[in-house]
Amino acid sequence: MERRFFLKSTSFGAGGLLISSFIGFMGCETEPVEPWEPNFFLRIMPDGTVEFSCPQSEIGQGTSTGLTQILADELGADWDKIKIQLADGSYEKFPGTQGTGGSNGIRKLWEPLRKAAAMAREMLILAASKKWDVLPVDCYAKDGFVHSTKTQLKIAFEELLSLVKDEYPSEDIAYKKESDYQYIGKSISGHKNKKIVTGSLEYSMDVTLPNMVYARIVRCPVFGGVVKHFNADAVEKMPGVIKIVQIEPIPVFENDFVGGVRSGIAVLADSSWRAIKASELLEITWDYGANASLDENAIFKEFEKNEKAVNPIDGGAFSDFPNALIEETISARYTIPYQANACMEPLNSVAFHKGYEVEVWAGTQSPQMTRERIAELTGLPLASVIIHNKFAGGGFGRRFFTDFVEEAIILSGKVRRPVKLIWTREDTISASKYHPYTVEYWSAHLGKNNTFLGFSNRGYFTRASNYPSYLYGKPIRFHESIQNSAKQLLPRASWRSVMAYPWGFGMESFMDEVAHKLGKDPLAFRLELLGEADVSSLNRNPESPYQLDARRLRKTLETASQKSGYTKTTKEGRAFGVSAIMYNYSYCAHIAEVSVNEGQLKVHKFTSVVDCGKVINPSQVKSQIEGSIVWGLTALLKGCITLKEGRVQQSNFHDYPLLRYSETPEIEVHLIASDHMPTGVGEPGVPGVAPAVLNAIHNATGIRLRDAPVLEIPSTLEAQG
Repeated sequence: MERRFFLKSTSFGAGGLLISSFIGFMGCETEPVEPWEPNFFLRIMPDGTVEFSCPQSEIGQGTSTGLTQILADELGADWDKIKIQLADGSYEKFPGTQGTGGSNGIRKLWEPLRKAAAMAREMLILAASKKWDVLPVDCYAKDGFVHSTKTQLKIAFEELLSLVKDEYPSEDIAYKKESDYQYIGKSISGHKNKKIVTGSLEYSMDVTLPNMVYARIVRCPVFGGVVKHFNADAVEKMPGVIKIVQIEPIPVFENDFVGGVRSGIAVLADSSWRAIKASELLEITWDYGANASLDENAIFKEFEKNEKAVNPIDGGAFSDFPNALIEETISARYTIPYQANACMEPLNSVAFHKGYEVEVWAGTQSPQMTRERIAELTGLPLASVIIHNKFAGGGFGRRFFTDFVEEAIILSGKVRRPVKLIWTREDTISASKYHPYTVEYWSAHLGKNNTFLGFSNRGYFTRASNYPSYLYGKPIRFHESIQNSAKQLLPRASWRSVMAYPWGFGMESFMDEVAHKLGKDPLAFRLELLGEADVSSLNRNPESPYQLDARRLRKTLETASQKSGYTKTTKEGRAFGVSAIMYNYSYCAHIAEVSVNEGQLKVHKFTSVVDCGKVINPSQVKSQIEGSIVWGLTALLKGCITLKEGRVQQSNFHDYPLLRYSETPEIEVHLIASDHMPTGVGEPGVPGVAPAVLNAIHNATGIRLRDAPVLEIPSTLEAQG
C-alpha cells in the first residue's frame, strides 16, 4: 500500500479559532504561492484544495463527513476539492474538542467550525472586493469561488492567496442563511466510503515504518495476575524473533481511561505472523492473584453485599411530596451483565520511542488524552509527544482507553525501533476492558385512588452518574448513584451509550410496569405524564446535560405511534413495545414489534423517531440509529461476558456473537424537523432498544423479564419475580 503522510497543522496562536498572522510572500509576485491557513481547522492550497483538519476521530460513525458539510457550506467551498485529514492530538489547537464520545462531535463543533469557516469566507470576500473595487456586501462565496453580483466576475479561492493575507474579519461574523445551504441537510455519501470499499483507506494497522518490528503480547488471563516466571529459550532461537520483553503491570488510574496494562510477555519479531507463532510457544507460569477464584456468582454476591452497605456518590432525598401521601409503593430490580466492545478492527498501534521524542500512529478516540498519558509515562515534555490519529474500524468507547498505546510505547523504548503492536481478536475480547455489571432499582409511589406521585431510583454502578431529577414531568423523589466497591473485579470501559444503557433499561421497562399497574396503555401513560404544558426544563441542576424538553419527547412518541400503527393489544400474533429516551439533548422513541411462538422470540420491526435538532446528514443519522438498534439487540439477545476462575470465557465471535443479518428486523427511522442546534445520534438510539423489546414480550406473553441477556423466553410467569 502506498504510504500517505498527513500534513501537520501550523500553530500561529493559542486556540483553534484565532486567525493566523500569515507569513506573507517574500519578494516578487512570481515566487511560488504558499498555502493559506486562517485557523487550525482549514488550509487552502495553491491548487485550490481545501484541507480540513478534523479534530474528531473517525471510527465509522461518519462525523468527519458531517463536519465537512458544515465547513463547506460556511466557507462556500467546492465539495470535490475538500481533503479531510484527522488532526494530530493537540490541546493547544483544539481545546476540549478531540474526545470522540458521548455523541458530542457535531454538537460541540457546530458553532466553532461554522465560525472558523465563516471568518475565512469573509476574509476571502474582502480580498476579492478590494481587487474588483466593489463592496463586500455585493460579493458571496460559492463552489470555491468568490462571486460579484455587480460585475458578474468570479475568482477562485486559490487566486486570492497572495491578497487574503492582509485581511482581518469583523468581530460580528454573519453566518449563511439556511436557504443558501448546499450541503447541510443533504444525504451526502461518506467521504471515505470509496476508499473503504477499495481497501485504500489507511488504518494504523497499515502503517509501515523503516526498521519496524512487530509485537504480540501474551497477557495474564486473570486481571490482576502477574508473571511468576517464564521460559523463552526455544522462542528466542526461532527465525525472525528479535527480543523477548516482560511487561510489568500498570494499575488502572483513578479516571479509568489510562493505565490498566496487564502483566505479560511480549515477543518482538520481524513480522506479525512470526511474533504470533513464537508467542504460542512461550512457557509462562502465572501468579493469578486474588481474582483467580472469581466467577459471576462471586460478583453478584459482592454487589448484593454492597447494596446493603452503600457508599452514596451523589443524589439524595427531595421534598416534592411527603411520605404521608404515599399509600403504596411498587418496586423492581433490573440487571445488566458485563459486555465487550468487540470492535471489528482489533486494537493496534504503532509507536516509535526515540528517547528524546515519541511518535504514535493509532486510531484513538482521544488523541489529546493519549498524548498527555504518553508524556507522563515516558517523562518527556508534551511537545515531544506526537499522536497521529488514524481511521479506526469501530470504537464504541474502547479506543478512549490508552493501554494498547502504552504497551507499544514500552516495547519501543526497549529496542529504540518502531513497534507495531496488534492485539488478536482473542486478546481484544478476553483480555480487555468491559461495560460493567450494573443493578438498577426503581420504585413508583402511589397516593389515594392510585394517584401517581413520582419515582425513586437507586443505581449500583461502577461509576457515579448524573441523570434527570424528573421523569416524564414527575419528580424522582429520591435518586442515588452508588459506586459499587466491586468495581475492580474486571477493568471497566466506556461502551456505546455508557451509563444511559442501564438507566434506560430499567427506567423504560419500569414505566411499562407502572402503566400496567394503573391499568393504562403504556404509550398513553407516558404522554399523560408529559402533559400538554410547554415544559422546557425538568432538572434541578441547571448544569446537567439532561435538561429534558417535554415537548420534544412528546413529539417523538406521538410520531412513533402514528408511523408504527401502535396498538396496546396484540395484532395478528404480534405485540408492540415502546420506549423513549433523551440522551445528551437528543430524543429517540422506539416501538418494537415482536412475536413469541413456543418460546421463540422474533423481532419483526423497529419504528424509530429521532429529534437531534438540525439534521446535518439525514442518511448518516438514520445509519447511526440502525446501528444502535443492531447494537442494542446484540446486547439483549446474543450473550454477555462471563467469568470462570477469574478468566473471561469468551474469546471470539463464535462465543461472543453479534446479531446476524437474518436476525435483524425491518428498521424504519423517521427524523423530526427542528430548528434546535444539532446534537449527536451515535448513542441516543441504544438505551431504549432493550426495554422496547422487553415491553413487547410482556405484552405478547404476560411475562416480565428484568435481566439481560435474554437467551430464551421462559414458559411460565416465574420471570416476573
